Amino acid sequence: MFSTLKTILNRLLRPFRWLAERLPTRVRIVAALVAMVMVSFIGTLTLQVFPNPYVTTMEGRASFTEALAMSATTLISSGNREGLKALLEGIVRRQPDIISIGLRKPNGTLHAAAGEHASKWDSRLLERRNGQVLSTDRQMVLPVYQRSDKWAELEIAFEPYKPFLGIEPWKLVLILVAPACFIQFYLFLGMILKQLDASGAVPTHVRDVLDNLGVGLVLLDLEYRVLLANPVIQADLKMSQRQLLGQSASDLNWIAEDDNALPWTETLRRGAALSNRLLGIEVEGKRCIFSVNSTPIQTSEGTCQGVMVTFKDITTLEDHKRELAIAKDAAELANETKSQFLANMSHEIRTPMNAIVGFTDVLRRGLEHDPDRQLEYLDTIYSSGNHLVELINDVLDLSKIESAGVQLEIRDCSPFQIVNEVVTVLTGKANDQGIQLSSSAAGEIPETIQTDPTRLRQILINLVGNAVKFTESGGVRVSFVVLGGDAGPQMRFDVIDTGIGMDDQQLQRIFSPFVQADSSVTRRFGGTGLGLSISKKFAEAMGGGITVVSSPGEGSVFSVLIDVGSLDGVRMVSGEEAAAVLRSRQRAAADQGIASVRPGKILIVDDTPANVQLLEVVCRKAGMTVETAENGQVAIDMAAETQYDVILMDMQMPVMDGYSATTELRKRGVETPIVALTGNALEEDRRRCFDVGCTAFLAKPVNIDELIKLLQELHGVGDAKQSTSKSTSQPIAVAASPAKERVSGRIRSSLPMDLPEFQQVVAQFVDGLDHCVGELQQAIQTGDYDAVARHAHALKGTGGTVGFPQFTEPSRQLEEAAKQGDEALLLASIEEIRQIAKAVEGPDLPKPATSTT
Repeated sequence: MFSTLKTILNRLLRPFRWLAERLPTRVRIVAALVAMVMVSFIGTLTLQVFPNPYVTTMEGRASFTEALAMSATTLISSGNREGLKALLEGIVRRQPDIISIGLRKPNGTLHAAAGEHASKWDSRLLERRNGQVLSTDRQMVLPVYQRSDKWAELEIAFEPYKPFLGIEPWKLVLILVAPACFIQFYLFLGMILKQLDASGAVPTHVRDVLDNLGVGLVLLDLEYRVLLANPVIQADLKMSQRQLLGQSASDLNWIAEDDNALPWTETLRRGAALSNRLLGIEVEGKRCIFSVNSTPIQTSEGTCQGVMVTFKDITTLEDHKRELAIAKDAAELANETKSQFLANMSHEIRTPMNAIVGFTDVLRRGLEHDPDRQLEYLDTIYSSGNHLVELINDVLDLSKIESAGVQLEIRDCSPFQIVNEVVTVLTGKANDQGIQLSSSAAGEIPETIQTDPTRLRQILINLVGNAVKFTESGGVRVSFVVLGGDAGPQMRFDVIDTGIGMDDQQLQRIFSPFVQADSSVTRRFGGTGLGLSISKKFAEAMGGGITVVSSPGEGSVFSVLIDVGSLDGVRMVSGEEAAAVLRSRQRAAADQGIASVRPGKILIVDDTPANVQLLEVVCRKAGMTVETAENGQVAIDMAAETQYDVILMDMQMPVMDGYSATTELRKRGVETPIVALTGNALEEDRRRCFDVGCTAFLAKPVNIDELIKLLQELHGVGDAKQSTSKSTSQPIAVAASPAKERVSGRIRSSLPMDLPEFQQVVAQFVDGLDHCVGELQQAIQTGDYDAVARHAHALKGTGGTVGFPQFTEPSRQLEEAAKQGDEALLLASIEEIRQIAKAVEGPDLPKPATSTT
């Protein structure tokens, strides 16, 4: 019976024990103290050690009733009825807890009353016991005697008894005193605990050892509560001893490195020590790692009383191990990459160098006398040299991409025009191989898109060039379509060929640097294996990528996906409409001549005679009066004396450059529109020109149509167009081709050569070309890289301006190589410029007439 009651009691108390185990020790102690105080208070109230307000009130009312009854008896005996009534009424007025008073005779009639006693008195509220009427806390009855006979009964109606605040005393104690005691005990206990040294219970010599341990140490009881924590673990966990004492060690959100239980729980379960268990924990946002050892604390009888746990902080060691592993992997990868790079470069360089050195030695020794064979050897040397130049350029492009990332110049451009340019550039190569090269649009295409046209053109030239190279019969087709998507519109360009194709194993390697489908491809077709890798990185930087589908012997489909920006407000046109627009522009360009500009004065500031001469021809043809200046200082002096309508300002000149000249002109209050002309076409160059006060910006090589349009916007449209006979007023600059495409036979200027003015400009450029190339070679040999950059910058703008865009890209590379001191790129670029210069063909000028006498 007793055991059953004990079991029931334990079950009832189990929730309270569970709650008590999770409350801090300080709270549990305070709660116990408050409970003892409350029990004492309730006990004293029960034993009436303190006066009971209710009993006191009732006794007071009884005494008052007896006194009033005696006074009433005296007044009745004297026959003073009026005095009796006045007494009763005065008492009702003065005593707020008395409602009414009445003197009732045995027959039930009121002899005297006060306070509307007849309506207030309710005899049903009286208690009756053994035939007697007993008073209550609200109504009291007392007999009034006259000459020892009961003459009447005194009735008094009281207000109901109301305790303080309407609450019984023992409840009031619980509501008011209990919280007050809890707060006071909690604060008092806190002050006491602050002054207590918990380690005082530990012997001094033991405490010194624990405090000076190099590892954290805690003692736990059988319920894993912390009994002792040394300063090391307090510092590691950023918790004070007060926070740790009584806390369950298992509740500290440990992160186990494996799925095993916490070490101390395992120790108590097994009764054996555990060592070198790894535990992690988040401390102030940082993850700390500990090596944990736990040992059971046993009595002499072998009973386990608790656990001693040590924590060794190995966070730094673990971090170093992780960093070392990462560094090791990176070093191994870098070493492997370097070895692969050197092996590939050794092969790629030695193969063409073997042909160059070998055939050069054959010719040098005079071992071959057949002119046709000698020419064949020279062609081999020439193509091997071109292969080396291409290899160096690709390696440098890849190096720049991987070191500094891809820098894009996003602007509006026509996808039709880009595809048309690519097809136009590579049509000759396709015709040489006897295959067809075509393009088509799938559905309606936006008239303009927002992307980097140079990079897109480079990607397509690489893919289409590869397709043409690896296709021996059939053809290559470029198809493009616009796609919608959650992230915005995109365009896909598909390059479809009927070439040799690839299997799955080859497809997995083709986008890796220096890798082609197999080694036979290099032997048969040549190439560095870098083009696809570079193109893929460009496409990814433009928001898309490159994918390929191929089958051996059936051909391949390379798909380029790029972001094209918002198409809101962009007109959608079909492929037929776009082709018609391109044809109409070509016919219009052939028929129309140079548009007219409102007559006015224009100042051309440029230090390159060919540039000045060409710009002068164009501006005069447009109907303007032209004056020229060779540097910024001369332009400032001329602008001080003459009011010009427009100033064309080259930004890089000797004596004073265009930036300084524009700044000075604006300081002097010159408000004439200034058009910046520069070969640096990056966005930062545009911003710099506008920051110094330029009105507009044109990149070299200058596009004639854009120049005329800009002059019309700045100064006004003229009355008529200036005829150029059957000239083509097409843009001076055309798409820059890769190195292997820039030289193909003789190169002629794209300017209209039927105009004598343009003939003179081109002839002057061609005549000075050998001198220009010679100066570049001389500057490279003497190490004067500033002169190299200056001459290359001039050639970059002038070459394209006079209709030779083949010079633009290699001149840009040469300028960049000079600024960076890159000797390999310098030699590669100057060699390419030299080859282009050899292929340039000047105009056939009419011979001057000779007179005979």
